[in-house]
Amino acid sequence: MNERVFCKAMVALMVGCLPCVFLIPAVRTGAAAWPFAIALALGIGINLLYLWLREQQMLSFFGRPGLLRKLIKFYLLSAPLLYVVGFPFFDASLRRLPFFKDAVHVLETSDAAKNDIGLPLKVGWPVEGSIEETPDSGHSILEIPVFGSRDGGTLRVVSTKAKGLWKINELTLILRDGTVRDLLAKDGQGRPGDPAEGPG
Repeated sequence: MNERVFCKAMVALMVGCLPCVFLIPAVRTGAAAWPFAIALALGIGINLLYLWLREQQMLSFFGRPGLLRKLIKFYLLSAPLLYVVGFPFFDASLRRLPFFKDAVHVLETSDAAKNDIGLPLKVGWPVEGSIEETPDSGHSILEIPVFGSRDGGTLRVVSTKAKGLWKINELTLILRDGTVRDLLAKDGQGRPGDPAEGPG
C-alpha cells in the first residue's frame, strides 16, 4: 500500500474513533477516556507530520527499501490505534478470569459496599492489573473500577493459584476518599483514612 494512502487511512480511522471515546458510556465514565483521546490525537498528529516531512523530502530513511524500515514505519504510524483497539481485548481477558465474577459477587452482596457506594452497584471500565500463571500456580492483582448511586471506588483483588485452583486472598474496596473496606472480613469493617495501596 502507498504510504500516503496508509497515513490518510490511519488519520481517518483515528478521527472516526475519537468521538466514540466520549460517546460510548463505558469508555466515557471509565479511567481510559482521556488516555484514549490523547493517544488518538497523538496518532493523528504523527501521521500528518510524517506526511508533511515526506513531502518536504525529509525522512529519506523511510523511503529506502527494506522490511525492517517498513515494520518500523508501520508501528510508528499505527501504534496509537493499535493501543486503543487492543486495550479492550486485554480488559476482556481480565474479566474472564475465574475469580473476577467471585469478587464482583462478594461486592454485590456486601452490606458495607451497598452503604458506601449505593445501589445499583456497577462495574466500570477498564479493569487493570497483572497476572502470572502456570498450569498449577499463579498470582494476580486486579483493580476493578466500581460505582453506585452515592460514590465510587476501586475493588482490589489479590488472588493466588495453587494446585490449579484460584483463591481470593485479599478483597478490598478503596473509596475515593481513601477509606478501605475489607470485604472478606465478616463485618466488612473499614479502616477510614488508610492510604490506598497500588499493585505491588
